[in-house]
Amino acid sequence: MAETLKLQTSRFGELSVDPTTLIRMALPMLGFESQTRFVLIQHKPDSPFLWLQSADDPDLAFILTQPQWFSMAYSITIPDAAVDALEITCAEDVEIYTLVTIPDDTPERMTTNLLGPVVINKHNRKAAQIVLSDSAFGTKTPLLQPAKIGSEPATGTLQWLSQSAEPAAAV
Repeated sequence: MAETLKLQTSRFGELSVDPTTLIRMALPMLGFESQTRFVLIQHKPDSPFLWLQSADDPDLAFILTQPQWFSMAYSITIPDAAVDALEITCAEDVEIYTLVTIPDDTPERMTTNLLGPVVINKHNRKAAQIVLSDSAFGTKTPLLQPAKIGSEPATGTLQWLSQSAEPAAAV
């Protein structure tokens, strides 16, 4: 039987985590450079939200989502440095998440940061928060837009600039 890693968290109590599911930040979360190990925790079954919980700081967790769940067309270009750091070889390697901010007093006004997505290579569990340059995306894009709620999820596209990888694949 595989050993489990015991994590103490302020939101979820003690967690038993399979060490092979740890996400290692190849390029750090902005402002949290010392935090390199995280786990993904599903908020609730069928929820569009996940928690990116630090494996080393019990109080540090980020709320994530995928913009497609909110019918947002979201297409990004992953810079070469991130492609190399995450060892991305094809678009199927990648999961893209965005950070969510939920105001305490008005959760219906939640926003997501489309300018600084978290990119995870799902095969080797390496991750990076990247900052998109020359992008029209913002850091506080509303998630709940009445005209879009209940629509089918949009299909996003993933692209990157790399001489060793095939660009432009749908995710």
